[in-house]
Parts: sequence; C-alpha cells; structure tokens
Amino acid sequence: MDSVTGHPDVPALKSGPSPRPEVRAWQHAAARRRAVVPVLLVSMLTTVVGLLALPGASTAADPGEWTVTSLEVDALVESDGIARVTWDIRLDLGSDGGVGPVITLPERRTLAADPHHEAVLSYAELSASSRTGAPTDIAAESRDGRLTLRVGRPDSPVTGEHQYTISWTVSGLTDPGTARGDELAWDALIDGALSSRIDSASIRMTGPAAILSATCQRDGHGDCPGLAIHESEVEITEKRLGAEEGLTVSVVWPTGTLEATAEPRLVSRRDLVSLVQPSMLTIGGSVGLSLLLAGGLAAWILRRRSAAARAIGTVPGLRTADDGQEVTAKPPSGVAPGVVSALLGVGGDSGAMATILDLADRGGLTVEARGPVAQQDRCGWRLSRLGGATGQRAQDYEAALLEALFEDGEEVVLPRDQERWRRALTVTRIDLEAAAIHRGLLTVPPSRQRLSWALVGTGLIVLSAAAVAGLIAAGMSILWALPPLALGAVAVSAGFLLPVRSADGERLRHQAIAYRRYLESLGDQDPEPRGRWRLEEHLVWAAAMGCADRLLDAYRRSGGEAQSQGLPAWLVGESASVEALEALVGLAGPRSSWADRLRPRHRPA
Repeated sequence: MDSVTGHPDVPALKSGPSPRPEVRAWQHAAARRRAVVPVLLVSMLTTVVGLLALPGASTAADPGEWTVTSLEVDALVESDGIARVTWDIRLDLGSDGGVGPVITLPERRTLAADPHHEAVLSYAELSASSRTGAPTDIAAESRDGRLTLRVGRPDSPVTGEHQYTISWTVSGLTDPGTARGDELAWDALIDGALSSRIDSASIRMTGPAAILSATCQRDGHGDCPGLAIHESEVEITEKRLGAEEGLTVSVVWPTGTLEATAEPRLVSRRDLVSLVQPSMLTIGGSVGLSLLLAGGLAAWILRRRSAAARAIGTVPGLRTADDGQEVTAKPPSGVAPGVVSALLGVGGDSGAMATILDLADRGGLTVEARGPVAQQDRCGWRLSRLGGATGQRAQDYEAALLEALFEDGEEVVLPRDQERWRRALTVTRIDLEAAAIHRGLLTVPPSRQRLSWALVGTGLIVLSAAAVAGLIAAGMSILWALPPLALGAVAVSAGFLLPVRSADGERLRHQAIAYRRYLESLGDQDPEPRGRWRLEEHLVWAAAMGCADRLLDAYRRSGGEAQSQGLPAWLVGESASVEALEALVGLAGPRSSWADRLRPRHRPA
C-alpha cells in the first residue's frame, strides 16, 4: 500500500502506452457532449395582421382618420329572440378616400348569472346598399370572437361623404325567464365598432311588448343621458362618440314575452379568468391526477433512496463523534481519491485536481508556483512532467490526463495554457465517472442521469404549456394542465434525488463522508495534539472532497506553515507556501473566471 495515498490499486506512476484510439475517441466525444448541457428553449410568436391593400393614394387611408357624421341604428326584436338590425351610416372618407366602412360585431355575450359560460351571437341575412352609389360588396370575417364586415370594393375606392345602409339578423341577445323577467342584453356599439369617431348616434330598439325597464351604458361615461322609453320602444341619442367608445343596452319585458326558442346557445367561456375559475370537478380531477402521477413518481424515488440507505449496513472502522455522527481518520482504501470525488459528486473539477495532486505525490510531476500568490494578476504556475518515475503503469484516466496536459511538451504554463488545462480537467472528470462505473461503484454517470431526467421533466413542462393553449382553444379549464406540470417538476428533481451508486458505492460513500467529517473537524478544533497529523497525508483527499481550504486553514493555525518541510515535495519555487496550495486547489473550483480561480481563499482564524 502506498504510504501517502493509502490505495493499493494506484501505485507509483510509470508512463505506459496510451489507451486505444477508439477509447480515446469515445472519451473526447463524451467530453464534447457533456461539457455543455444542451438546453433547448424555443419560443415562437406569430402575429397575423390583415391589411386592406388599396391602389394609388388611397392605400394611405386610415379608418381612424375618417368621420361618421351620423349613425342611425334600428333594431326590431321578435318574440323568438331574433333581432333585425339596420345601420344607416353617413361616412366621410376625406380626400384620400378608402374602400368603405368596416364594422366589428361581437360573437359572444357574457352572462352575469353564469361566469363559466357565454351566449353565442349568430348573424345571418347580411346586406348592404348605398344611396350615394358607393360600392357595397360585403366581406365577412370571423376571428377571436368578433365578426368583421368590410363594405366596398378594394379595387374601387371612394372619396368624400357617402351613405350606407347595412342590415343583418342576430340571435342570442335575449334571456327569457330570468328573475326580473325576459331580458335583452345588446352591445349596440362595441368599442372600436367602426374604428372612426362618430359625431352623432341614435339607436332605436323595438320589442314585442311594453318595456318594464331599460338602461344604457356608455363606455367611460356611465349612463346614457339621452335614453327615452316609449312603451315598446327605447330611443338613445348620443353625441361625439370616440372611436373606442361603445354603447350597451339592457331591456326587461314581462315574463312570457319571449318564446322558449329565444333561449341563447351557451358555450364555455374562453377568457383566462373563467378558465382559471375552478369547479369541484376541475379541482378534484386535476389535483387528484397530479397527486396520482407526481406522487407516484415521488414515492418511487423515495423507495429507491430508502433501498440505497439500507444497502449501506455497518461500515467497519468508523467511530461515533460527540455530535453523534460517524467519523474516521483514515481515507477509503482500495480506491483512488479522484474516483471517490466522482462517487461523492463534488462540484467543479475537484476529482481531476485530486488526480493531478495524486500523480505529483507519486513522482509523476512537479508544480512550481511563480510570482506573488497574493496578487492573482501576477501569479502563475508551471507543471513539469517527470519521465524518470518507476513503478507499475498508471490507470487509464491518469494516462489520459497526462496525455491531454502534456500533448505539446513536457510542461504546462498557466495561465498561458489555460485552454489545454480546462480541456484536460473536463476529460478527466468524465473519465473518473467511467472508472467508478467500471469498478461497480456507480450504476450510471450522475451527469447523464441529471441530464436525462431534466430533458424528460422539461418535455413534460413544455407539454403542459402546450396543453394550456389547447385547453383554452377547447374552452376547458387550464387547471387540467397541472398534472403534466407537476409530473415534470418531480421528474427534474429525480435527476438529483435518485441514487446512482451501487451497494458497494453507497458503503464507500458513507466511509468517505465520515472521513470528510474528520478533515473538516481539523478546521474547527484539532482533535489530536498539535503536530500529530501531516499535511501530505490528507491534502490529496481533502482536494478530492472539496474541503482542502479548511484543511490548509487548520494546518496554518496549528503552526505548520512555519515548517517548510511540512509542504509537499512536489511544490517547488520561491513562492511555495500554504497560500500557494490554496490557490492551486482553487484552480479546480466552480468559479466564474480564470482570475477568480487564481485568487487564494483565506479563512479567518
């Protein structure tokens, strides 16, 4: 057994033949695949705008610049609920001219007594004429709950003031048999109905019987002052309506005035508020299905984790500390520090750095600290390969690391060769996971498991977003998109929670954690008399487990920094010191920039 590392399967380094070309090709391909986690978030927003093309100067015409000098609306409501509506419009298209009026009508009507449904407004018998001889072709287009009527001929624009008579029938305005009687709710003018300002508007609605009550609301102004009731008629007169202002009329007749056929056809509301408003079926179904799917996956994850915990059993060589946790002063035997780092899932390139320090301990290379370590902009490193080491051949991942580092010579200078350094660390991190799998300690690479479950979870979350659009289109509650969303969230977590270690790997991990507790305790209080532990004995393992800074801090506070003979023999140069070791180990940490990685990390005494 090596007296420094404590693992018999990693003897002193001797350069051996490089791995087979196909193996190295696979390793480099794996490094390229996993170095950057592919996250594909594709967002597409398509806006379709219909433009009315006019030839010559008329193409510049804007309905917002036109003026409706007068608008007379006449509606006759029959007992079957069908209303025959006629618009008499005088429209000034100005000198630039245009095709003709554009009228927007609602195709849905909200119900005050039923927030989950809308009444469907159906239009028929469209017709148009003009006493001034303007073209009166009608083109109807239904989109987003509104019916747009375009009157005129695109190839025959007109200028100046013209008169238009436009009529249609509409059903769905009436609600027979309400608590107040038979009612009518009519958006006589919706906001933007003509996209033009209206100088004068008069509305007359005639019903099948005497009117009990009637109201009129003008957008932004409250009640209409010009409302008058004459038995079965309602008349409304308004002046100067803006292009975005509307008028809503409500009428109540005695119960029985309207026939049963006047009942409107209802559909589920499609606005966001109504789609969120839950019914008991929606709550029970969506939440129940979410618990069934996401809860089932979570239960499976917990079962796997519980089985992994039971597989640990009793690990020999551990003792219980005062806080009740198990610790040991000896590192795991029979396994290299870098492999243990992969087993623990330590962040950054701690395992690769531990492998470099391990190789240096075994005579494979030296590290020269160059320049003042406390000044990161002037600090540098030279790693020199030693070709005279004897012993058995290195492990494959060690040979690959040396090949990647020293592919252009026998030394590496940092930060000059930082790109080569980073590539070598990335390849080694992947190779260490492969070595742990080969040893039967890992069942799957942790990075692959996290990526696989992240892709599954992200796919489910994207499916949930697509389901929202589909549910809105179908008029159903968007709460039904909750099950795939909940399942996707649990799936993303599964990549981090599912065990990736075998039973042997779990036991070795338990032992490694106990040893790491011992190393961390050296930074809190020295459990042994001063000078009884040696830095070289624990440094490689502390680097592998991500606690080298605490170990070096404990070494400094124990007075070891004053003993130059206590530093590793492979650390050379005038700047060799505890601070240099801290900065060197920090090169593998998860920091944001190369300058940050060169900055030494000091812990307060």
